[in-house]
Amino acid sequence: MEVVEERRLVREKVISEVSGWERSLPFKCTVALVGSYARGDFSLWSDVDVFIVSSEFKGGLLDRLRIEDGGCTSWVPGHTSNLGRV
Repeated sequence: MEVVEERRLVREKVISEVSGWERSLPFKCTVALVGSYARGDFSLWSDVDVFIVSSEFKGGLLDRLRIEDGGCTSWVPGHTSNLGRV
């Protein structure tokens, strides 16, 4: 049971950090945790995957990729008009 509790605490910490990061972004958006941390099958080597949606994203994909944040290594921001396609 100790291992299960430890994994739960690690996952909760990641969720808390993602929530804090979302609040620090300079635009209104919704951020969803996806991937292994969302499923609960993460490992020591797992990255943290997030899905970001905002009506404030402008331009095409290349324009949106120019949005920078020091905590991210790569991301593809999605516009709310594309939600039906996901």
